Amino acid sequence: HSAYYIDNAITGTAGTTDNLAKWNASGQLVDGPTPPSGDVVGTTDTQTLTNKTLTSPTVTSPTIEGTYSGWVEADETWTYASADDPTYTFTISGDKTSKYSAGMRIKLTQTTAKYFIITKVAYSDPNTTITVYGGTDYDLTSAAITNPYYSTQKAPYGFPLDPDKWTETFTETETDTQASPTQSTWYNTGSKSLSIPIGTWFVSYSATAFGTKNGTAASVITTLSTANNSESDPQFTAFAQQDGATASTFRVFAQLNRSKYLNLASKATYYLNVSTNQASATNIGFSNASASVIRAVCAYL
Repeated sequence: HSAYYIDNAITGTAGTTDNLAKWNASGQLVDGPTPPSGDVVGTTDTQTLTNKTLTSPTVTSPTIEGTYSGWVEADETWTYASADDPTYTFTISGDKTSKYSAGMRIKLTQTTAKYFIITKVAYSDPNTTITVYGGTDYDLTSAAITNPYYSTQKAPYGFPLDPDKWTETFTETETDTQASPTQSTWYNTGSKSLSIPIGTWFVSYSATAFGTKNGTAASVITTLSTANNSESDPQFTAFAQQDGATASTFRVFAQLNRSKYLNLASKATYYLNVSTNQASATNIGFSNASASVIRAVCAYL
């Protein structure tokens, strides 16, 4: 009815007022052409709404084709900076410390695809310097870097996960002897050492050590240290001793080993040292009965 009434008001005869509808501030019709039967001027027309059932549309999941590789385009320029094999640095314009962090993987191209692990991120206006470890297979060269990608995943497509590729190792199979060692003095026989790059590493060593003494006992102590004549970390120290009841020559042979995690802010050399806690020992050293090994495995694997 209201629609009819309004239509009539709108299409009323021009120049007259009888056909012009009028409403008050409350939206009620107060004047106009004669309403159809049942409508009353000055009242609000009401209608009853009938409930309707809404039918939910059927939602079909989209089909995703292909495989997600785990790599994200960096969408920026990476510029070679320096080399300290097996680690390297490149720079990115701006502060990227909220985008990259140690342990993330990167992939880039220098003629061929290369993979690295980020070991340090540092910003100094105007650039961010990214330090990366290339393991045994990948070197960053002083050349253009193209197709830069990064990943927070452990195993983005193509990234090599063989621990041997991300391990620094020293191995020696010689017998090295220190004759007439001074009690409680550390010796680096055979110059056994390993240079460990920036980053977090699981560091271990294993060696067959020996000590000889005329008396009732012989002892030998080994350690992995930041100097070739000291013990820098007791957690890397191992001990063996052979005791006896008669005054004769005693010799101790022992497979000694220790391990722990190291977090290095800068490259460091660790030395495999040997000592004895006994005075007047005949000799101490490392035997070729087994290889002397120092190993640092990248802890970000």
